[in-house]
Amino acid sequence: MAGQVPGAGVPGSGRVRAERRGPAVVITIDRPEARNALTDAMWEDLRRQVEAAGNADGVRAIVLRGAGDQAFASGADIKEFGTTRATPEQARESFRRVMAAVDAIEAVPLPVIAMIHGYALGAGCSLACACDFRIAADTARLGIPSGRLGITVGHRHIRRLVHLVGPSRARELLMTARVVNAQEALDMGLVDYVVPAAELEDFTMDLAARIARCAPLSVAWAKAAVRRCLEDPSLASVGDDAEAATRCYGTEDFREGVRAFLERRDPVFRGR
Repeated sequence: MAGQVPGAGVPGSGRVRAERRGPAVVITIDRPEARNALTDAMWEDLRRQVEAAGNADGVRAIVLRGAGDQAFASGADIKEFGTTRATPEQARESFRRVMAAVDAIEAVPLPVIAMIHGYALGAGCSLACACDFRIAADTARLGIPSGRLGITVGHRHIRRLVHLVGPSRARELLMTARVVNAQEALDMGLVDYVVPAAELEDFTMDLAARIARCAPLSVAWAKAAVRRCLEDPSLASVGDDAEAATRCYGTEDFREGVRAFLERRDPVFRGR
């Protein structure tokens, strides 16, 4: 899979591109001259590309990155706000496009890995928080400086941040607009790994490859189950957990996994 995904609504930006790399799709926010700030059209493109990757045969993971080494994404394009958010009505439509793209990251059944070079700010940081893994270069800087712009952050963005860093750290980041370096982000749980910038891509693609060696249905179940546990800690919505968690036993992948173990070989999973 490569190139843009056609769709209706906001015209395509041509600034979000996807490239198939083995079992992974690498989605690149491609506007380095603006530190990969996302326009409304780019948010729409990002949603389409994520959904297309989720429906593509043989894809086992998504890697999300920014072009160049200056930024993962520096947030929504503030220069657009005069036209896209000039009124509360316009702001709601613009915000819904942002939320749709970020929610798509969380909803897609594939693991999504954020590869963070440079800045991940505002909605760019929220985008990273929605990913399943966040790998940062040692030069990365992360934060949600919405207080400096007089704007607010959606509840789902904040919930993801709280799940990662806890309520006290979330309050600090949001109320002080502080931008933290990679090591502090690691210490507070905002990122999962920090690696030298020169090793970031190799480390990220190695993680994608390790995920790809596991059974796709098991990986998709793990992603959905973790999300369910976070959203409903009582698990009241799960119902019969034994019934829900044992559906895999009727799959081809389960039978292949058992055969491969007994035959002392690597399994070949098909996602069926």
